[in-house]
Amino acid sequence: MRALWGWLVCLILVACGETQRETVPPPTPPPELVEPTSPPPSSETDTPDAETSDSGSSETDTPEEGTPDSGLASWPPEGSVTCGSVLACRASLVVNGVCAQMEAPKGTSCSVSPTLPSGTCEFGGCILANPPRPNWTWSPDRNIWKVASRLSDSSLLLAAISSPYDPAPTLPDQAPTGEFISECRLTRFDPSRPDHETVLHTGGPCHPWVLHRRHAVGDFWSREQDKQMWALLDLEGGTPPRYFDLNALLQAQLAAENVTPATERPHWVQGAPGQLLLVWPLQGGKVWVGSLRLPELTFGWTHQVAGALRGSPIADELGRLYVEVEPGNVVSLSAEGAERWTQRGAGQPVAVFRDTLFLDDGTVLSTADGGRKYALPSSPASLLQNQVSVLLSESHAAVIAPCPTRPCSEVKLLRRATGELLAEAQVPYLHYRPSPEDVMGHLTSDGSVIVIQRVHYPALMTSPFDPVPAVRWSLLREGQPLQFQQELLLPEGENLESTLLHNGQWLAVERDSGRGIYHTPGADLIGVTTPGLRPPEHGWLAPRGNAAGGSAPE
Repeated sequence: MRALWGWLVCLILVACGETQRETVPPPTPPPELVEPTSPPPSSETDTPDAETSDSGSSETDTPEEGTPDSGLASWPPEGSVTCGSVLACRASLVVNGVCAQMEAPKGTSCSVSPTLPSGTCEFGGCILANPPRPNWTWSPDRNIWKVASRLSDSSLLLAAISSPYDPAPTLPDQAPTGEFISECRLTRFDPSRPDHETVLHTGGPCHPWVLHRRHAVGDFWSREQDKQMWALLDLEGGTPPRYFDLNALLQAQLAAENVTPATERPHWVQGAPGQLLLVWPLQGGKVWVGSLRLPELTFGWTHQVAGALRGSPIADELGRLYVEVEPGNVVSLSAEGAERWTQRGAGQPVAVFRDTLFLDDGTVLSTADGGRKYALPSSPASLLQNQVSVLLSESHAAVIAPCPTRPCSEVKLLRRATGELLAEAQVPYLHYRPSPEDVMGHLTSDGSVIVIQRVHYPALMTSPFDPVPAVRWSLLREGQPLQFQQELLLPEGENLESTLLHNGQWLAVERDSGRGIYHTPGADLIGVTTPGLRPPEHGWLAPRGNAAGGSAPE
């Protein structure tokens, strides 16, 4: 038996030795290359091809990743053969006749953009030791829905939802309860003190309509009455909150006029001071307009316009309403509800300030009589369908529109009263999912345009395996090309959602889609200082007119 076991052992050893001799070792990469430690970036995160601004300004060109500053070690190594994408610290190279994804050795110098400092390679990514950041970042203990309005004391009104893990706030007229809540709240935020906020109201509404920086109106679910209710809040604290049933008020008024609405909810528009305009399509092809007086909560006047409603109505700084009805007629109502004029065969109103009314077909009308003033130069087919942003101040107008044939946005600075073109630039989309939303703008009090641009670098990281987004802002002035100002990195996973120019800095809500509303905050507020640049005191300064989205000027 022992002899048999000995023969078996010998056979096994011989077989193992033969097997080992037949195994072909894997090819060893050249000493200057490192095999990837993580999967290569997917194709959907590749940076778009470079686009060059027609203005000739190099600051708006797409940054070339993998092009280091002068004096830094180059990547890929000299003499290597590429067979695919090349990033700052990772490349597709031919190794032993095979195309392989390779990483630069740890510590190799790298640069992803001439507007950002250089870094070093690690784990296939370019890591910056001291990346440029916003001047301040505020992370509240709740999810920010939006910047609801500017307030009269230069602070901001924020609408947010509280997490059930937040302790109940202490309000001026409430004692602390120590309970946990899950509800909407409105807070006053002062950007000059980004570590401080004041809770104005809790319990609703989540999405308030803010009128003339004074009154906030919005709906919420009342636990006491077990139904939808409305709140009227005096943001200056002159009167206590009032709670009412707006649906009941509207239904009673419509029943008295013997008309029936054709949609579930009306449009709301900021009217004259102390006036909320409600615009409601009616069955039978008419449009009902009602003026709700604040804080009385009674209807001052109502009016019916013949024709079916098209698009969204807007109002000017005097409370005069502009609405398009079929078949393509623009009707203007006075602040007292009387029809002022009708312009036939016109487009849909999109922005208005002083004596200029901008339509979606690029035509600009006079607010006095509806007569044609001028047409925007090279305007797109439809300002609405093409996600165009129109901004208006006392002296200037800015139009930001997608380029007709290229992945970029055109920024035009005009004389508002005459339409004279003062400056223009093309800004390429540099995000991994190119969209017109990647380029945002703000008019300043000196007549320039701040252009804010989302940027994406597939090879950029601040720590291993954590790619980060970036944001770049530039300035367009009369008679000058677009001038680059600054590029900043955002926290990992953040996405710039909306921006606002306010008191010498531009603010932005940045959203983290990976964070839940109820467990951790879903958004941060950031601030970037813009010395000497402030918003105009009045004007159509946001896509929907004012910071509150009231479809009327600031």
